[in-house]
Amino acid sequence: LPLPALDLLPMQRYRYEIMGDHFVLFELSRGCASQCAFCLLKTYGHGVRQKPLARLQLEIEKAITAHGVRKAYFFDLEFTVLRRQVVQLCDWLAEMDFDFEWCCQTRFDLVDDELLAKMKRAKCTLIHFGVEGGSDEALARIEDGSYGYYLETGEEIGIKRLEARPVATLSIEAQERRERREKQYGDRDDRYR
Repeated sequence: LPLPALDLLPMQRYRYEIMGDHFVLFELSRGCASQCAFCLLKTYGHGVRQKPLARLQLEIEKAITAHGVRKAYFFDLEFTVLRRQVVQLCDWLAEMDFDFEWCCQTRFDLVDDELLAKMKRAKCTLIHFGVEGGSDEALARIEDGSYGYYLETGEEIGIKRLEARPVATLSIEAQERRERREKQYGDRDDRYR
């Protein structure tokens, strides 16, 4: 495939509100090695496919030198899953010392102090970390299809309630009933706050 035709794009219009302008997207890999319960990977297929590192380096160098790119987002689902390639890319970026900053997304369990230090030397300024769930219980409920339902009665909690408070265990109606009961009888149960 040819290199991305950045010359055909109005590059001055591409920006990322967190990083600024002179911005472009890059991709080292496609796919995901994880199997999170909430994620639909059908658009990516199975496994992780890697772009040849030399190809990515050429794309980066051309974007910087020919198109004035100064910032980028590596939008791989789990950028650091291919650790060896990320280390090589970081070493190359640090050696080239471009006027270029970048960000990525990954998981906490796919980085360590050594890798983070290399990424920082290569001018990574932002990492978006994905968090699968707040608790093992919530993940189990997503898996078995019971997430979104009040545990005591089985009533649906409702999307608006979950949007307002993602860790809600009570529907608005159930919360109101509980509050009335607490007010009337002083029956307080902090597990549901």
